[in-house]
Amino acid sequence: MMLKKHLLLLSIMFIFIQCKTTEEIRREQKVEQISDQVSTSQKITADMTTRMNHLEEDSHNLHGKIEELEHAQKNSEELKVVNAKVTQLTQRLDLLETKLSESDMLIASLNEEILKLKEKATEEKIEKEKPAPKKTGGHKEALQFFKNKQYEEAKAIFLETFHNKKAAAALKEEAMNFLGIIEFRIKNYDESLIYLSKLYTDHPKSKYTEQALLYLSKNFIAMKERVQAKASLEELMQKFPNSKYTKDAKELLSKITSTKKEP
Repeated sequence: MMLKKHLLLLSIMFIFIQCKTTEEIRREQKVEQISDQVSTSQKITADMTTRMNHLEEDSHNLHGKIEELEHAQKNSEELKVVNAKVTQLTQRLDLLETKLSESDMLIASLNEEILKLKEKATEEKIEKEKPAPKKTGGHKEALQFFKNKQYEEAKAIFLETFHNKKAAAALKEEAMNFLGIIEFRIKNYDESLIYLSKLYTDHPKSKYTEQALLYLSKNFIAMKERVQAKASLEELMQKFPNSKYTKDAKELLSKITSTKKEP
């Protein structure tokens, strides 16, 4: 009886011990599982930390690029503003150039009109001074008056020929030439230019053409029109290189050139 009790007690203890061991095993297994989970979680955490570091680095780089882009955009906007101002200035400059060109054209037109008015006034003045028909000793007498510097007397005779529509071409050419010289010598430069220009234009093959060119240049010099004076002298030397007036032309041209270079 006692043996049975002892065996029963042993059996219960064995079962208890066996149950405790199973519980411990389960506990250990659970611990292992938890350890595995912790390890896995640690790995995941480490991986996430690494990824986060990469993301932070990428974020930093991205912020840097954003700042660069913002700076570039700012510069681009400033460049756009500068380009807009340059465009406006260019447009203003074009407008000013257009207005300047129009002003030059207007000035040229006005100068041309003024010259025409001067020519008309001079022609009217010449017409008014036209002497009444009278018998004279002709050009021979007029040339003698001219030689004696009696310009008004010489002018009266030459004007009579100039206005005579029936006068010979040679006499008209001579009259225009000496009227031009007389007006130059009494300092009526505009009138002188009219006679000499008409002679050179209407009678380019006249024997007085060379002298007319010389006195044209003298008129321009007296009127401080150096460009026109230079052109007249150069034309005289080019068209009539063997003219007796070429020497005078060279001297005048030299004076014009040297005077122009002076400070």
